Amino acid sequence: MKNEGSIEFDELIPYRKREIVLPKYPLECLPDTIQKMVRGVANNTETSEEMGASIVLGILAACIQGKYEIEGKKHHVEPLSIYSLVVADPAERKSPVFEKMAAPLKKYQSDLNQKLEPEIKQQELEIANMQRRINFLTAENERKHSKEREIEISRLSKELADIKKIKKVRLFAEDCTNEALDNLVAENGGRMNVISSEGGIFDVITGRYNHGNPNIDTWLKGHDGGSLTVDRVSREPIFVEHVFLSCVVTVQPVVVENVMTNEVLHRRGFLARILYSFPESFVGKRCYFTEEFPEEDIAEYEALIFRLCEFEPESAVRLFFDKECEDTIRNFNLKIEKLILNDGFYMKDWLGKYWGTVMRIAGILHVASEAKGAITKDELDRAIAIGEYYREHAAHLQMRFLMMLRVS
Repeated sequence: MKNEGSIEFDELIPYRKREIVLPKYPLECLPDTIQKMVRGVANNTETSEEMGASIVLGILAACIQGKYEIEGKKHHVEPLSIYSLVVADPAERKSPVFEKMAAPLKKYQSDLNQKLEPEIKQQELEIANMQRRINFLTAENERKHSKEREIEISRLSKELADIKKIKKVRLFAEDCTNEALDNLVAENGGRMNVISSEGGIFDVITGRYNHGNPNIDTWLKGHDGGSLTVDRVSREPIFVEHVFLSCVVTVQPVVVENVMTNEVLHRRGFLARILYSFPESFVGKRCYFTEEFPEEDIAEYEALIFRLCEFEPESAVRLFFDKECEDTIRNFNLKIEKLILNDGFYMKDWLGKYWGTVMRIAGILHVASEAKGAITKDELDRAIAIGEYYREHAAHLQMRFLMMLRVS
């Protein structure tokens, strides 16, 4: 029996049972070719469109980072590198989605290396012949010294040392140590990508193979386009004037939990550089038989990725915002300041990079749509909408982290 004047409360629902509703990816903000591919993959795999959309943003960055940069105002220039992390439980079909979105990039690398193979073998043969000639002349000179042979050995040795070896192209790595990543960056003109449907790279980042001491200098500099210097005892030092590193990885929640609890990654701003996505689960709703995936959509997407990969400017092309974007930029940055003021206690680092993130997304959308001229207000609005998606998902992750701290 209710007491007169008593207040009724809704039934208390445990936190773990509450349905967390996160914003959906604004797929309509992506270029048409990308939209069609993402929708086709989502229908074919019976997964959320946002999974493919977050993966493809990292794939696009992998194709164009270091080739373009974007200026927000004088002295504020951002590279187009992206760290994209898709978080989903087992059985969510992360790998099939990942493989379909990354397939053109892998095919481009494979095709390019097949074309290079005859040149590589021819050069290897020439080097072997030259080395044999040097060895023969050296042996002859040891038996009977000759000034002419000595001059010839010196000339051939210098010629051999000056040969620039043709190597197979490496556009990406799936899992590698910090030392291997530094080498890949140096060997590929400062550009490298980590692209994987598994989260093994985070074992390296968190220092599991380095006595628990994260070594993330290359990751921090690679996101910002900074220079890299690595001094090594037994080998030549590495110096790269500008490092451009992008990353797109799909992981299970346990991987993110391990990363989030690493104090060094928090304090040094690594986690603030990541775009997090928690796609909607379709488990329990899948029926296996799906719509046909139009081959022309796949071909169009592959052709776009190939064109982006093939473009190699002498220096980075700088992108600018149209004059009509100024009010939007000003208002958006004022909004960020208010967000930092209100939510800074747990999102300050991520929000501090929020405008830079939107700039990068705007640049990627502009290049991927093969647009000409300055970035328009419409393109900026699309980038802001996508940025808002990532802000909400980053906030969700931060709240999960705070709940973990309270439980522990």
